[in-house]
Amino acid sequence: MAEIVKFLANLQWYWYLVIIFVVFLVVAFMLLSKKFRLFVYQLVLNAEENITGEKKGPERYEQVVAWIYDFVSPILKIFLTKAYINRVIERAVARMKSEVQKK
Repeated sequence: MAEIVKFLANLQWYWYLVIIFVVFLVVAFMLLSKKFRLFVYQLVLNAEENITGEKKGPERYEQVVAWIYDFVSPILKIFLTKAYINRVIERAVARMKSEVQKK
């Protein structure tokens, strides 16, 4: 702990701004990530209702991805990789399935 205090005491003032900015970005990302996951969950439910029939999983997946890319701004599209979107959609589908099994 003493090393951290000594390190912080030797920093220039602008590094404090950088540290605060990075912490702000991390917290904002965490909060927005939760809202984004809830948004994707709602899209998954919409796709489930709108696209009926058996063996329509790939079609539903593509529809959810299209809705996500239609909604987000071009700047955010840079940060939303296919792997991240896939992970969020898979979590939303797992949540949907677990809620269906509870009923």
